[in-house]
Amino acid sequence: MDEFQKPVFPSPRDPNVSFLYDLLDWLDARQEKNTNACRLTDETHGALYQTTQALGEIARYCFSELHLCFVLLGKLQTDLLEDRFGKYRRLAGSHYHVSIRQLYESENKLRLQSTLPRVSTSAANHTDED
Repeated sequence: MDEFQKPVFPSPRDPNVSFLYDLLDWLDARQEKNTNACRLTDETHGALYQTTQALGEIARYCFSELHLCFVLLGKLQTDLLEDRFGKYRRLAGSHYHVSIRQLYESENKLRLQSTLPRVSTSAANHTDED
């Protein structure tokens, strides 16, 4: 098993917890460099930094407040949320920035699609011959 897919434990010497904080330090050091070739965009840096910091805080909270023995940080993901927003973008004409109106319209379309029965294309093209 990959070392970074293993559970995170409350030990301060857990390599996965250490990796998170080392990554935060590395991100700061890399962003402070003046050359554009070595920098992440501000948006990418901010998102990666915030996500990494949040994972560390989630682990800390689970250990100190919930008294869990371990945490599977790999199970924390936003794939379903990203999939939904991808559908909103496609239904809004593949624009990256979706307005609130387009979001509501897309949500209504998706809800309607989920309630209607699916019709296969082969059944729709089939005609009865008498």
